[in-house]
Amino acid sequence: MKDIFVSQHFSTNTNIFNINTGNIPRSINTGNTKTQEYWYWYMPMNISNCENLVTERLEEIKDKVEQYNKQLEDKRRQLVGFTSAMEDTIIQYVQRYGIIPLQMKTDLKIALLRHDYNTTILQRKYERENPNEYQVQVAQRLCTARHKLEQSKRELIELKQRVFYYKFPSGLEDTGASPLLLTDSTTAYSTAHHKLLLEDKHEKIYQREKLDSLVPHVIRAETRYHQADDKFNIEYTTMLNNHRNLVRNKGMTTALSSLLEQRLSNITDRLRDIHYYRINFLLRSSYGDLENMYKQTEPNHQVNSNTFLSNVISDTMHGLNMKQIQLLSRGPCYVPPCQSRLLSSSSNLTSTSVVDIVKKQYAPLKHQIAGLLSKNRINIVSSWDIHSNLHQKFTDRVAISIPHHVQQRTMYEMKLVQSIHSNLKVNNLILQRTADNRNTFYIGNRKEFDTKANKHMAKSDDIYEFIVSINDGSKGMDDDDDDDDLLQQQPLPQDPQYLLSGRIEAINFALETLEKRKALNHDTISKLTIEPNKVKLPHLYFLPDISKNSEMSLVPMIVAAQSITSNIARYVNQLIRPFADEKMKPVTFYNEADFMRKLIAYACDQHRLKPTTLFCTIHVTNFYSLDEHHAMIDTIISFLQDQSANNKVNQISINTIKNLLQLYLYNNLFSFQNKIYTMKKGSPSTMPLTETLANIYLYDWQKSILNQFEYNQELFGRNKDRIFFTWNQSSEKLDSYLQSLRQRQPNVRFQLAIASNVHYWNAYIENQKGELYTRVYHDPMALRYTLPYVVGHSKMQHSEWLRSALLRAVCYCSSAEDFHQERIYLELTYLANGYSFYFVESHVQHFFDYFEDDAMRYRTDPSSYHSFRRRWFDYFELQMQRSTQLQKLNDSNQVARFSYYYDYGPRCEFNRYFHELWSKHFASHPTLCDEKSKIQLTTKHVHTLNALLSSRT
Repeated sequence: MKDIFVSQHFSTNTNIFNINTGNIPRSINTGNTKTQEYWYWYMPMNISNCENLVTERLEEIKDKVEQYNKQLEDKRRQLVGFTSAMEDTIIQYVQRYGIIPLQMKTDLKIALLRHDYNTTILQRKYERENPNEYQVQVAQRLCTARHKLEQSKRELIELKQRVFYYKFPSGLEDTGASPLLLTDSTTAYSTAHHKLLLEDKHEKIYQREKLDSLVPHVIRAETRYHQADDKFNIEYTTMLNNHRNLVRNKGMTTALSSLLEQRLSNITDRLRDIHYYRINFLLRSSYGDLENMYKQTEPNHQVNSNTFLSNVISDTMHGLNMKQIQLLSRGPCYVPPCQSRLLSSSSNLTSTSVVDIVKKQYAPLKHQIAGLLSKNRINIVSSWDIHSNLHQKFTDRVAISIPHHVQQRTMYEMKLVQSIHSNLKVNNLILQRTADNRNTFYIGNRKEFDTKANKHMAKSDDIYEFIVSINDGSKGMDDDDDDDDLLQQQPLPQDPQYLLSGRIEAINFALETLEKRKALNHDTISKLTIEPNKVKLPHLYFLPDISKNSEMSLVPMIVAAQSITSNIARYVNQLIRPFADEKMKPVTFYNEADFMRKLIAYACDQHRLKPTTLFCTIHVTNFYSLDEHHAMIDTIISFLQDQSANNKVNQISINTIKNLLQLYLYNNLFSFQNKIYTMKKGSPSTMPLTETLANIYLYDWQKSILNQFEYNQELFGRNKDRIFFTWNQSSEKLDSYLQSLRQRQPNVRFQLAIASNVHYWNAYIENQKGELYTRVYHDPMALRYTLPYVVGHSKMQHSEWLRSALLRAVCYCSSAEDFHQERIYLELTYLANGYSFYFVESHVQHFFDYFEDDAMRYRTDPSSYHSFRRRWFDYFELQMQRSTQLQKLNDSNQVARFSYYYDYGPRCEFNRYFHELWSKHFASHPTLCDEKSKIQLTTKHVHTLNALLSSRT
């Protein structure tokens, strides 16, 4: 097949010959669709000699082409059974791994030839303008500075692109490897399973250490770029100032300025072409090794297999191949694109089928808008106008053709999903997202997982109470003769709906009683009344927790959004949460910024941090199951009575709230493995009311801690299950008291830390001899360089999370070096997880552009960082005010949440049109205008990998 390769090369050389003989065509057909333009190349030798030399070379190549063609024909005749299909396959292979790399190299050489030619011409034109010595020197300095600037910029980008393509410099491959990886072959493992766990863990460590070893290189590359940028800007600004200030002999004519700008642009274009070649040839296409480029040696055209950052935790033998693991490493919130469009029918969709799919995607939004407009009594004409405009815009933006490469990718990924699903079923495996809310999958043996789940339920009999078995109707207690007689007289139902119907009737009867007593009005009772056809029995499942060093544990999850108590929970939470939050405000950290702001005020503004000051953190481990229902209700009611002046909360009597809490807490049913349970302690963690009740309960519990020190002299606060406070007495005294508190109230289980350095809420906090030092804390047991698990539009949610993580970094990091270290960690995390360099770069740049402080991205001097950080704390104050306003609108039901299914198309364009249309129609509406309400429009995906593959156990 070399004749194909050489023939194209021969064609290129023929064109070069035409250039040197003066016959320069403006475009030359090289057999591809790409058109190349060629320019004169200045050569310091006799043109005639050049022509002779080129002619001789072309004749030699022509002879080789004829020889290769002859050899090819001979081999065709010699091979038995050589078909045209085989020949086509060989041609395609040679084209991909032989011709394309050569073409890319040739294109680069021609581009460099053109840039070098332009460099020479522009320099000669500059010299013809008779520049003085200053003008010559300033041009040289600026060209040199621009070259160093562009080179350092491209090196920095290329270094980060390496993470995206997961192709590190060879020097990093063997550095920083964990000693755990060098396990002695004689090491005795307790089981093969234990060995597998260690090997998987060590592989994850090795991958992360490669990324860690890259961080110093990125820091140095950023420093070089920042220095080169500063130097160029200084030179350029000096030149402009000299010209504007009319400094003698240091002006620049219009012609010289124009030529200088062209020379600078040519330098940028030349280095950009080299950069694109390196990315496409060496990283994206894997055609060669980058180090060979530096040594000016011939690249190795070996086809390398792609590597990737594995985010799959293996706990058993699974038999999945690398492509399947690579897809799973995208994480449980990854969404294969265009599922509804490509999987509902064949790829050759008719216009009717596309319209039907678009209608299904738009249906949730249509229904939600119709409900809100009807509730606000919007006239039919306006409603129709809104619906028709939105539907037309949605159809125009969504019902568009899907590119072929996207179709191919989706079909390929869905085939992988099917093969993974089959593998899990055949090998009796379970695939679940992890309980730490990271975008990671866990693969384990289903039998072992179920055994752990059953053991967990058996050990949790103080939290869950077994009611009835769905299958056989057996009662959940020790069977004795009296019980058997009772079962024979009154058989228990096997249908869970029968049990639910009885509970629904009882709850609705209790609500009717409250209405008759005029404790609640008719509209409220209508909202709380349960409709049997709109509720479902919640299901308990488990997520694996791999954060502990010893072994995997399970975390129970109950989805109760459509349970029989969901309406009551929603109402009671809206009733008491704002009231409770206001009363607990002095000892509550609302978010990370609020915590750090109060800590900085304590240590730096009020100067109350002493060299002997200790920090204490308390983590309540049973936050969602603190106490039995009667004790929980008594504590909540006592709090409301103490804090309320008229024994009411928002005009609802506390006794009525008590009745509603009883209906809620005593009727939280759920199913697990064909058995129905109820909760004896706490309530489902997925319900916001559960968190509110736990916060009030702990507020009462933490009073005993506050009584131990002078409150005005210390910092104390809590966010959900985590408490932080300062302590200026002996640690022994505090520890002794907290241990006695643990014994007096054993229902509250907690972990305790007292020291001069602690970690709290993802922050590392240290008292350095009276000086506060803080930075972002990363749990050493957690898997680093992973993204969070998010619900909804994953790319949009990860976009928001990156911004939040950058805010956390500037909030927590007291030094500029730590801040930049964390920023680079975030950038590498996104790159390693498949987000493009341009996605990451645009978000990080927008973060610094917010305060128009682009230089702070690379600056490390303390004063500049301190000023930058203070501005962000001022922004946090404003953000907190906005959040409070939004919460008030939400509490008063003035937040409308709309959503639609999204597969493909310009989502942002439609969302922008929606908000513009809504604001235009309701600009003067008393309740739907922008000042009185808030509209939130989000998108939903059809199926994530978690929905497609995970098992609920």
